[in-house]
Formats: sequence, structure tokens, C-alpha cells
Amino acid sequence: ETPLFSAIFTYILLIPLIEEMIFRGFLGIPKNKISVYFIALAGIIGALFYIKVADLLFPVLFIMLLLCYSYLRIGTFQKKVDTFIERYYYPLVILSVLLFAVAHITNYEEYSLATLVALLPRVISGFYLAYIVTKYNIWYAWLMHAVNNALPVVTMLFID
Repeated sequence: ETPLFSAIFTYILLIPLIEEMIFRGFLGIPKNKISVYFIALAGIIGALFYIKVADLLFPVLFIMLLLCYSYLRIGTFQKKVDTFIERYYYPLVILSVLLFAVAHITNYEEYSLATLVALLPRVISGFYLAYIVTKYNIWYAWLMHAVNNALPVVTMLFID
């Protein structure tokens, strides 16, 4: 029972939360400053999960924490970041969608044209989740992402 709970917690709740905060959390920053704390926490957990090269882990964590601290403590930096996000909102959405899709390339054993085609649903869902963040907030996007991840997990439970 414990491995099942662990899988459900990880794939349905934790990974969608980390991915939403990393890839789309910044979209809500100008409206809700508290999200910076969640983004920082998700970034730390995500870095520990996803960064496989040990030499990169510390620099990535240091830069990320420095940026979050600067945003929270330096008013002029915060204003510049907010202005940047507002000015380049749609290009940032496109960039976040592409990074979200590319992050899922590790789900495949080989890289080919078929792999790129297989990433198309991630691109579409990335745009949809960005729309949800824009229209509502990050928590609704997390819920939709969790439901999306729950479908294959529940399917596998019924098959087994």
C-alpha cells in the first residue's frame, strides 16, 4: 500500500504542483506576490528532482534563491520584474509552454521526430494551463494538471 500512496502523492499531487510553479507560477506574480514563496519552494524541490548533474545543482539553487530574495527585498528589482512580466507576458507564455514540453522529453527513451510529435499534447496542455493561470490563478492550473496526471494512474490501477 505504501508504494501506491507514494506514487499517487508524487505523480498526482507533487509533480503537478512543482511543474505549475516552475513553468507558470511567474505568470501570476504581478497579481499575487505570495506566489514567489511557492515558486522558490517548487524550484528547490524541482531542482533536487530534475537536475541530474551534481555540479549544476548548487549554482542553479543559488541563482534561484538570489533572484527570489532580491524580488522580495528590493523594491526596484520587484518593479522591474513585474514590468518585464507584464510587457512580455505572451512571449513568456510561449517560452514557458515550450520549456514545459521539452521538460517532458525525458519521458521517452529515444529522441526522434516521433518524440517531438508526442510532445504536441504537452504544448497544447501548456497553453491551456497558461490560460487557466491567466484567467483564474495557479491553483486551478495545478488542479487541472493533477486531474490530467490522475487519469493514467487510475487507469493503471484498474488494469492491474
